[in-house]
Amino acid sequence: MDNSPDNIAITVTEAFKSYGRGAKKCQVMKNFHMTVQKGSIYGLLGPSGCGKTTLLQIIVGKLRVDSGEVSVFGSAPNSKSAAVPGPRVGYMPQELALYREFTIRETLQYFGRVFNMTQEKISERADFLMDFLDLPKKWRLIMNLSGGQQRRVSLAAALVHEPELLILDEPTVGVDPLLRQTIWNHLTQIAATRKLNTTIVITTHYIEEARQATRVGMMRTGKLLAEDSPNNLIQNFQQNNLEDVFLALCLKNGDVDRKALELEDVTDGPEVCIIKNGSVHKDIQLEPIGSVPTSPKRKFSKDKSAKSASMFTNCFRWHRLKALLIKNFIRMWRNIGFLIFQFIIPTVQVSLFCLAIGRDPKGMTLAVVNDEIDGQSCSTWSTECITDDPYGWKKGISSLFGDVPEENNKNFSCRYLSHLDTEVIKPVYYSDFTKAYDSVASSQHWGMIHFRNNFTASMVDRMSGMMPGNVVSNQTIDESSIHIYLDMTNQQVGYTIQLRLVEAYQAYSESILKACNLSPAVGSMPVVFEKPVYGSNEPTFTEFMAPGVILSITYFMAVGLTSISFIIERKEGLLDRSWIAGVTSLEVMLAHVVAQFAVMIVQVALVLIFMIYVFNVPAEGPMVWIVGLTIMQGLCGMAFGLVISALCDNEQDAIQLALGSFYPNLLLSGIIWPLEGMPLELRYISYVLPQTFACEAMRGILSRGWGMEWMPVYRGFLVTAAWTIILLLTSAGILKARR
Repeated sequence: MDNSPDNIAITVTEAFKSYGRGAKKCQVMKNFHMTVQKGSIYGLLGPSGCGKTTLLQIIVGKLRVDSGEVSVFGSAPNSKSAAVPGPRVGYMPQELALYREFTIRETLQYFGRVFNMTQEKISERADFLMDFLDLPKKWRLIMNLSGGQQRRVSLAAALVHEPELLILDEPTVGVDPLLRQTIWNHLTQIAATRKLNTTIVITTHYIEEARQATRVGMMRTGKLLAEDSPNNLIQNFQQNNLEDVFLALCLKNGDVDRKALELEDVTDGPEVCIIKNGSVHKDIQLEPIGSVPTSPKRKFSKDKSAKSASMFTNCFRWHRLKALLIKNFIRMWRNIGFLIFQFIIPTVQVSLFCLAIGRDPKGMTLAVVNDEIDGQSCSTWSTECITDDPYGWKKGISSLFGDVPEENNKNFSCRYLSHLDTEVIKPVYYSDFTKAYDSVASSQHWGMIHFRNNFTASMVDRMSGMMPGNVVSNQTIDESSIHIYLDMTNQQVGYTIQLRLVEAYQAYSESILKACNLSPAVGSMPVVFEKPVYGSNEPTFTEFMAPGVILSITYFMAVGLTSISFIIERKEGLLDRSWIAGVTSLEVMLAHVVAQFAVMIVQVALVLIFMIYVFNVPAEGPMVWIVGLTIMQGLCGMAFGLVISALCDNEQDAIQLALGSFYPNLLLSGIIWPLEGMPLELRYISYVLPQTFACEAMRGILSRGWGMEWMPVYRGFLVTAAWTIILLLTSAGILKARR
């Protein structure tokens, strides 16, 4: 074998690899040596769990060895001058790693674009591979293919760009014998063709099919037992086939049947062996492989300069980003139902908010016990002045109550009740105080109003107390008071009832003054609320919450769009396959951001149209800043979703993390309650959240008409931009670390 550096494609020297830590640490590669010549077919044989897939992932740069050296075309994987990851390698993983929503042709076009092939070349190779691998029609979806057909498409994706190095992890599983032989014939052909000179590393469960390989490596329990040509192995071990050779290598002394060997614990295995000078010792004494020069074992260390270069060199290529973008848009289009749902749900949320939040409660019942009319409902009451001499108010006490007509001083209680807003408060009359009180205690009503039996007379006496020299007793004050018992478990309902009852009393007082030809303003509170600097004299809770609702809907819809972006692809091996093809973390992240941004723009448009133009939420400021801040918050939410997606391994963890962040953000960002209502210590936490200052900025734009020249507004933009950048960098870092 020619082991000159120019003729070596892959070398693995003294490699150790383990998973886990402490007592759970499991070593899967032990002092591993391997050499693969250029233009050869290297068949890697071994039982499941022996470390074959781990070895392939190390070769393509997905994993790193704990110690030892790995070289592919003269460079370490992932180094500055590495051949892998990149277009020089074609990789078919053990799992299918195919986009199920794609057709066969779209699958091959995607990988062709990643490898920067022309459309003509992609079509040419696709036609050849579909015919060669006996694939169905090109428009058939991957999800509708059988398992064997899907594996053939996966093989076609690895072959489409005619790579120099082809890594195939059990490509013939589930393939019929005739097609399996056709595949081997093709592999032999491309390896032997001088122009292509393809190097192939293939793992297989079918030991005898590996006789067609140039060289065979037999692996067990993380060690290479032997590597040589199939004929040499059979001849030197004096066996009839490769399977018997493998059994012989696994024995030190004595015989063992095949079944016992298969059930043997994979952690117990023989030492690495070698065939020296075409022969083995009779007792099959095993020695370390010497086919490649060995160096003192050293701990694998990351080359900082290579790492730095790999971050900035080749981190972005348009053809790869274009391939990823087309892929993402195709996947979105194939899930059109989910896409429509993404467009509809923001409008539904906005509509529900505007219809259900901020409006005054209505239809609340109050029990009324009116002892003046023996608990009956009101039928008549006086609407006249309480005296026949209106000017008596000004002339003195003697003329004020000296000649009061009897009919003018009846049912002041009913006169008050007539001013209630019955759309908000509906009186229900009771004749018994205890029954009325119990009805409130049993939640039949929101409260109770009680008028004493001499309420009107006491009210007249109470009014006389306004004149100099008149003294009103405590009993008169008590009997002329309206006694109200409320259920205050619901603050908003309780405050609304209190407000309406006070407004009814003010209207009642003004009606009496007006009937007496006196100014109603005399009886009003001497506090005048002038035209507000911002807003209106009758603000609604909807107007307060609307800015935060706009931003929170946009933010968390964006989180939902991206929070599982990488998870499904990672679980199915799709991300790994793209990375091995040379796609970078930055490109993957940008492709998701751009694709989801298009969806987010539609969502933002619908949210703002419904909120501002359909439900007439006030928007005093420039629309450009309203739209700009909303889009930036969507980008921030998208960046947070990417962090979740990069961090989590499954959809359940991602959903829990996204939901776990929802309520703290909603409660602490001033969206549903002013920050001034929080303890001072809690406010400091609020200030570092991504939506706190953004909500304040949006509130300033919508309600106050502020522009970018105001500090709260541009601060909201700056904080949002800073959070977006931090989260994008974090997601890129996590993706890179997890590769």
